[in-house]
Amino acid sequence: MAEGFWFDGETLRVSVSIGAASTAHVFDRTDLTVDTLTRVTDFALYAAKHEGRNRCSFYDSALEARYNERRAIVEELPRAIADGDLAVFLQPKVAMEDGRVYGFEALVRWWRRDALVPPGDFISLAEESGHVVEIDAFVLARATKIVADWNRRHGTQLSISVNLSAHHFSSTRIISTVRKILDGTDLPPELLTLEITETVQLRDWAEVRRILTGLRALGCRIAVDDFGTGFSSMAIPLIMKRAPTQLPMYVFRLMNSRPSCYFSTWISKVLHVPREVHVSLVAIRVLTC
Repeated sequence: MAEGFWFDGETLRVSVSIGAASTAHVFDRTDLTVDTLTRVTDFALYAAKHEGRNRCSFYDSALEARYNERRAIVEELPRAIADGDLAVFLQPKVAMEDGRVYGFEALVRWWRRDALVPPGDFISLAEESGHVVEIDAFVLARATKIVADWNRRHGTQLSISVNLSAHHFSSTRIISTVRKILDGTDLPPELLTLEITETVQLRDWAEVRRILTGLRALGCRIAVDDFGTGFSSMAIPLIMKRAPTQLPMYVFRLMNSRPSCYFSTWISKVLHVPREVHVSLVAIRVLTC
């Protein structure tokens, strides 16, 4: 299979990832059933894919620990959301021309067992379990309130950017959620940027267009978060370009890859894209070689 095969004028190559487990591999389990064995085998397959694909991963004591921790996080997330164990931090956004702070990006962390859990340890699991919808709503409400209160007290017009999982783009419910939060905080909608995180693939583009148009009709700005690192698609800016509501420019957020001797050439090519389609771009974590 690794050698590939000829089909319709092309050589096709197929890789295989395998997750394997046996009753001997499943440690200290009194609930050993076919369903349990299937789940741990599937986790071994997930590990094989995570480690680079095209390999076989056996369920062992190390994977057992990871599996148990993963399951514990999924089980504890709903209670953490309900009990207010999630914390919202604001990361400043700075204008390069004068160093002025013009807004913030909302970041979420989880206080779990007296330790601060970074998003990489639980957001992907929240995506898989669907709890990310509740997390997004909490962060959106909390972050907009913080910035709206700050602006009122200090007479400023600072903006706030909040991530929205692609899970929201299967229902127009998110439009009413955003409207309710804006009404409750009195934050001007033009100061709110909703960043679409593309860790989940968008499928129903007609529905996506309706939702994006509805959010733009509220006056919010739309951003594509970490463009080019997930399921990013130029369909989003193209959809918004054709949308009937033409409000402020779109904001792209670029996460740079590892710096290299070719970095300047690479970044110039990336910057060419938003210039051509007349959109703005926000770069984060800019590193030097």
